Amino acid sequence: MNIRDMIGNLFIRLGVAAGANPSYIPHVKKIFDAIDKRYAMYYDAASRDRLRNDWTTSTNTPYSNMKGDLKTLIARSRESTDNNGLSENIDNVFLSNVVHTGIKPAPVVRNRSGELDDRVNKKLDEGWKRYNDQWDRSSHSTYYENQGLGLKTIINSGSVLRNTVPSAAGDYLPIANQLIEPDRLDFSADINVRTMLDDAAPGSQLQFGIYLDPYGRPEAFKVNGYPSPVPASNMDIRYRRRRTEQFIGVPWKAPVLTGIWDIGSLIEDRSIASRIQAMIALWVNKKDAPRMIKNVDSNYKMAWEPGRVMYSDIKPEIISSGEDVSKSFDPLTRLIQRNIAIGTGLSYQILTKDLQGMNFAASRANILEDRRIFRQVQKWFIKEFCQVDWQIFVKWMFLSGKMAPFTYADYLADPWKYNQCYWQPPGWDWVDPLKDAKAAIELNNNNMLSLEDHYGEKGKRWDVELEKIAREKKKVKELEEKYGVNMSAEDVNADAADAASLENAIQNILEEHGVEK
Repeated sequence: MNIRDMIGNLFIRLGVAAGANPSYIPHVKKIFDAIDKRYAMYYDAASRDRLRNDWTTSTNTPYSNMKGDLKTLIARSRESTDNNGLSENIDNVFLSNVVHTGIKPAPVVRNRSGELDDRVNKKLDEGWKRYNDQWDRSSHSTYYENQGLGLKTIINSGSVLRNTVPSAAGDYLPIANQLIEPDRLDFSADINVRTMLDDAAPGSQLQFGIYLDPYGRPEAFKVNGYPSPVPASNMDIRYRRRRTEQFIGVPWKAPVLTGIWDIGSLIEDRSIASRIQAMIALWVNKKDAPRMIKNVDSNYKMAWEPGRVMYSDIKPEIISSGEDVSKSFDPLTRLIQRNIAIGTGLSYQILTKDLQGMNFAASRANILEDRRIFRQVQKWFIKEFCQVDWQIFVKWMFLSGKMAPFTYADYLADPWKYNQCYWQPPGWDWVDPLKDAKAAIELNNNNMLSLEDHYGEKGKRWDVELEKIAREKKKVKELEEKYGVNMSAEDVNADAADAASLENAIQNILEEHGVEK
């Protein structure tokens, strides 16, 4: 008989007993509850035994989980960035590897034959150069700089709002943009919020100051300081979605904020303890204070100063710390830092810049894994942030008559066609330049690596780089003809080899005749 059959028979017997004597019912219920907790859970992680009975959970929607905590998480995340170097470095690592100096667009609109439409692409390319400088209505930064500011806001606040506003007089396009912190949304008037227990058909909601249609798409935003809700045609919210019913972002540091706080507190406590100990030279019992020769005032109080020597008629007791910092403090802080790195998806190496005990193979493995994370974030950021701004730009290029002879009607006929754009994220240097370069050449020669992918990994556009190389080769050829020289790499290497051979021959002759060079 298996355990389930045994439990079933026991339930029958207990039920019969309870039916015979109603006073047994409370006791039978307790037995049922105990058996249910002990045996009913198939997964160990769902067990509610004495080891895990304090593991409390709830099946709530993202709104229910975030409603009371979101603004506190945002405030603590910002505070940690302002006052904790480790938290600030989380931002720096993502900014330098995801955005760096900017993720740049290259329009790739194609004509009916499937070839790149140079007329359209050139107009968009030239227009973007000017729009990049006017994107920010405050005129403090370019669009590429706002990419970094937007990502930093999302990391610490979970989301960022973008608002379309009229541009300054004389600007290339009639629109500009503002980035707004998400906690300016009015959380106080939320209505018709869906819960896990709702069985009614979905309808419109107001969550975190965001008016949502029945499908969860924003219709308007209720923002503090604005007289009326801002329509979604003017404003959008950008965040990284973690759950299906999530309509606002959670600070990326939420899982590690406690660790950031703990490590900051540990360092502060250790510093305070160290300074207190440094201020103490000697300690003398109060009853012995009258016999002090020096260092006491009329009230028998001693002034503590670093390195002060106390004189007394008795042998004083010295205060010392019994804790060996190297044995407890350093391992504990490293453990917390590793947990913070894991919680942010980064390696301990890149987060802390601590290379102690790290060999080349392990370092390379960490770098490659970090780059996979950064590529994932880049892909999301391009779709959620960059491409949205590009589509707004393209629409207004047509509306403003900057695309003549193409019209706004052409755009409306197929917006998808004109919105096609390739975003080039920043690349990374090779870990082992010589080996990586040889591997890239081998892969390209065997048709396993395209030039687009190769240059893309370096954060460059392959067509632009090839044009540079072609111009350089053309210039080299002109200079060779002008000055009658040969500047090819093969000839330079051959000349260097001949010079080395001649040098060796002269050295051998001198040595044969006993002459030092």
